[in-house]
Amino acid sequence: MNELFELYEKAEIRIVTATVKSDTPKHKSRLVFATIRLLPKDVHQSYSTQVICGPDHTFYRKVVMPAKEAIQWYRTSNGTMIHTPHAESQFNKPDEVFEYDIQIADFTDETTWGEFGIPLNEKNMLDLHGDNPAPFLGYNSARIHRRFGAQNELLYLADEPKVIEFIKQGVFIDLNQYREYIGGMVLILPNPIVKSIENRLLQTKLDGQEQELRLLKLNTYPSQSCEKLKLVNFEIYLGILKNFRTINIPANGVVAIPHENAYQSHGYFLVHEEYGCLEFMPATSYLRQVSFNSELIDSRLSVKTYENNKHTSAPYEYESSLAHVQKETVIGTIKSDEIYNRVVEARYQRDLDKKRLSSGQFWFESDQRLFALEKIGQIISEARVSVEFFDPYFDALQITQFSLRVRVKGVKVVIVTSKLAFPKIEDAKEMQKQINNVNDRKIGLDISCIVLNQNKPVLHDRFLTIDGTIWFIGHSFNQIGVKNSFMTKVSDSSSIFPQLERIKNHSESIDIKRYVDSIKVENNEIILKNNQTNDKNFFIKVFNSFIETVRK
Repeated sequence: MNELFELYEKAEIRIVTATVKSDTPKHKSRLVFATIRLLPKDVHQSYSTQVICGPDHTFYRKVVMPAKEAIQWYRTSNGTMIHTPHAESQFNKPDEVFEYDIQIADFTDETTWGEFGIPLNEKNMLDLHGDNPAPFLGYNSARIHRRFGAQNELLYLADEPKVIEFIKQGVFIDLNQYREYIGGMVLILPNPIVKSIENRLLQTKLDGQEQELRLLKLNTYPSQSCEKLKLVNFEIYLGILKNFRTINIPANGVVAIPHENAYQSHGYFLVHEEYGCLEFMPATSYLRQVSFNSELIDSRLSVKTYENNKHTSAPYEYESSLAHVQKETVIGTIKSDEIYNRVVEARYQRDLDKKRLSSGQFWFESDQRLFALEKIGQIISEARVSVEFFDPYFDALQITQFSLRVRVKGVKVVIVTSKLAFPKIEDAKEMQKQINNVNDRKIGLDISCIVLNQNKPVLHDRFLTIDGTIWFIGHSFNQIGVKNSFMTKVSDSSSIFPQLERIKNHSESIDIKRYVDSIKVENNEIILKNNQTNDKNFFIKVFNSFIETVRK
């Protein structure tokens, strides 16, 4: 390991700290995130910066120092104080930034010290998309070692957009998305021998026949050579690993590999006999053909309308345009492969089916009421904590159709409906009766009902929540499957739950018992108003009285 570190002369540390509130009266400093990038001997030297102050008492600085000192700083022992790194002199001036204590080191190494790994970026070895574990590397390949730190008193920074943007500009990572890195640091070891690798496709003739060659050119640093380097080549065709072999690299660094199939992708590992794997290239393909469509705008529209149908509605304006779609333009050529197209099309269909199942989306035809009852019932039966129905037309019948599908005792069932579900007082009483019947049996279910007591309920759409999952339903529970209906699982429910809670806790929301008790009085008032407004003789008497008054 020491021999490997000898290949690096300097290091560039990018560090973000923050002053956070602590339990003590004084504020204290904390490490938010840092990267320590070792610089090969022949790399153009970087430079240190002054401390840059960010929002919410955050600070950023880039420090250049000898590689050995940077490694020692990275390996600060737990339980000892970690200080701000001290930059070496530059432009014949010593570092004028005051050195201060950051925090007591409290880190957990991801792997044993000395085991350096290469992140598999958004495309892994088999050309499959996944998560990028090291976004701060950009498109570069390098080995890393990670130390994860304590996050107490720091996680609030991930929810501050200005702080996140400030950090991203300095250390090239979005800590709102990559929260696991908060409080930690990463050691980055770029390839210390090879500066770059050129990857080209060459058309040539061999024995009078045209052939394609992959041409790889390894450009080493001036003080290094290709000695002890090997290339582990592999190719992927329709998910099948092929031609996995080791190739010795000549002194000039040029490697030519036959490329027999235009549809296959290829990658490699660059390995050193002593230092291990220095670089990795995931399976990629050459770009051979590009097609695009262009549009020619024919006319522009300025549309003036209104936000809603009310007489007091505010105006609403927007710009639009109409265009002619031009003929598709194709640049480049590629020979069609019937087998490749067949496999890709079938794979694409399988992926769609998997996504459809995992995303949880169902279409019910107009005669699939029983299927809808079974499918929704199956979803409800998976509940372990709570089930909530949000539907302004949810009535007593749906209690037996859906609510009793719960299979785990102690699950709380909440129904959020509206007065629209109860055109008659008997309907509301039946709702209360069904709920009491279930709760009085003490079978382990706790059903409650909230009525949105408004003429125009604040709830329009229908939702079903199962523990931490939300389903959006395009039809009321009493009609889904009777007519064409669609339901789907909400991919990100974190922003929807607070809105549903707001509706449930609305000031005009009351439980079913209070609604039944109050509707009697309201019903009497409604009948009285109806008797007045529907009595033709009453209007005739009023009109005649008005005429007599005018005559007098």
